[in-house]
Amino acid sequence: MAKRRNQPSKVQPTGTSAPTLPTSDPSRVSPLGTRAPLTEKGLETMMTINARNHMLLTSMADHKANIMISTNSIVLSLMVGLLLGKLSTYPFLIVPTLVLVATSLSALIFAILSTRPRITSGVFDREELLKKKVNLLFFGSYHNSAFEDFEWGMKEMIVDRDYLYSSMFATIYGMGKVLGVKYRYLRLSYNTFMYGLVAAVVSFLVAGFLAGTGY
Repeated sequence: MAKRRNQPSKVQPTGTSAPTLPTSDPSRVSPLGTRAPLTEKGLETMMTINARNHMLLTSMADHKANIMISTNSIVLSLMVGLLLGKLSTYPFLIVPTLVLVATSLSALIFAILSTRPRITSGVFDREELLKKKVNLLFFGSYHNSAFEDFEWGMKEMIVDRDYLYSSMFATIYGMGKVLGVKYRYLRLSYNTFMYGLVAAVVSFLVAGFLAGTGY
């Protein structure tokens, strides 16, 4: 008996039929194992867990930023209160003090940048929404819009499943982009503080040694 060949599946153009949840072709085998159809409940669970993980990572990033902001604020306060008034008496401490101040100030700025919010205009028009260019699941798209426009937009979105899930994916993607920026600035802040603190300590030791030897 001749083997039957799998016929290639036809791709349905977008918009020609009511969008459905993505399903898998039973004839295809994934490198990771058997492909199972994606149910609506499974998709909702995946989106919920993903959003919860993003919120947890955001909370952790903000907590780390608060640590750097508090620490460097204390360091700068001590520097202003204790050392700056004595530099005329101990001029050999000028360079180490400047190194420490620059380190703390730079780390503080990077930590603040990691927590600084970015706000959009918060206004959308109905034509953009009908073209599926507005994500009403993100507050930045509607926070300055009238409630009537927001309500109309949500009603339009929930009857278009493809648009709804695309907005959910866009929200998750946007949260990931924000997290990337947060952790990039946090890494800069921690690296600046770590290496700058080492440089400041070495500067104080060298300045003390040179002052003790009469240089």
